Amino acid sequence: MTRSIRLAVCLSAALSVGAALAQSQTSQADEATAGPAVTEPAAFVYVSNTINPNGPTYINNVYAFTAAADGKLTPVPGSPFKDNIFTLAVNGKFLFGGDGNGNIDSYLMETSGALKKVGTINPTVYNPGGCGDPGQFRIDHSGEILYNVSEDPDCFGTHFQYFKINDTTGKLDYTGDTAELGTSIYEIDFLGNNKDAYSPICTVYDHEEVGYTVGLERHSDGDLTEVNLGNLGPVTPESGNSYCPYTFATDPTDHMAALLQDEDSDGDLYGLPVIATYTAGGNGTLTTSSTHKNMPVLETATETYEGISMRMSPSGKYLAVGAIDGLEIFHFNGAAQATKYKTLLTGKTIGEVYWDNNNHLYALESDSPGAGKLYVYTVTSTSVKEATGSPYSIPNPDYVIVQPK
Repeated sequence: MTRSIRLAVCLSAALSVGAALAQSQTSQADEATAGPAVTEPAAFVYVSNTINPNGPTYINNVYAFTAAADGKLTPVPGSPFKDNIFTLAVNGKFLFGGDGNGNIDSYLMETSGALKKVGTINPTVYNPGGCGDPGQFRIDHSGEILYNVSEDPDCFGTHFQYFKINDTTGKLDYTGDTAELGTSIYEIDFLGNNKDAYSPICTVYDHEEVGYTVGLERHSDGDLTEVNLGNLGPVTPESGNSYCPYTFATDPTDHMAALLQDEDSDGDLYGLPVIATYTAGGNGTLTTSSTHKNMPVLETATETYEGISMRMSPSGKYLAVGAIDGLEIFHFNGAAQATKYKTLLTGKTIGEVYWDNNNHLYALESDSPGAGKLYVYTVTSTSVKEATGSPYSIPNPDYVIVQPK
């Protein structure tokens, strides 16, 4: 509440009394007329939603919410916005959305949480002769560089295009491309130092299983160069096959969780996915004490890793995994093994999970067309509680992104 202060010069006792009385009256008037205090949101929450799930050409819109400190969501005026975007990323000031046609659009996140389009770019222009453009992108920890996955002309390798984000306009300026990094790379995960990064590869090529981790070093201009990670381990599942990495999640320091699947040389899967823990050394190399005997099992998955979303909390204390049969939360213990904490929403397909900086976990349910939901939980070391107002109806949710305030 704003109080008006009137300064008085003590010329005489009478004037001092008059000044004090005037100040008191002004303060009382301010208190009587001022409105309620405005509470800043703890975060903005955006969910891309498919309007026509039966296609054939998908059309999306965006549901936008402000999140209170207790996790309760309030729709942003004007939501859902008609912007046709699918994949999402934020850097603190701007939201970037892939429109499914190869374009990446830039939006200013206004003070209300509303989206204002400020630019668009077609990355395929900078990849002449490329074999399609997957359009999966991620922003580094600095919020200055956007990395977009692009396929090579021979269709057998992928690389990252990197774009400088204009902090004033939000537009993307093409900077360069990495060298070819491998087959079917669609993800990049940066350590807390924003220098070391990793990409999982888990695919079947020429009827044979291909699974390994690409280590990357980020340079000051945004370029990424490959680092030899050596033998990562855990090498052998109990079956005698090998582990294939599907997705990663990093903590704020030098640790990384990896979702692994037991897979044979023909690409056949065995058992349920497991979670390994890695620690990065000074040169980005990874070590682990994870084995098939001590890794936690993802019990809400099936014998497939498709559709699984894994996210680390900003504190690095919790790991959330959404799968085809529910939501699991683990205690993440640095170099030690993750330990199971809670299993929620059993029987529901959880496609995407995300965290804010207030210990809130957001999870998208997408079991059947037109009946999607957004769940919000408050996660602490002693409890996991659903926030007031949760769940929220979103017909056909695709991706969720959270911008902490």
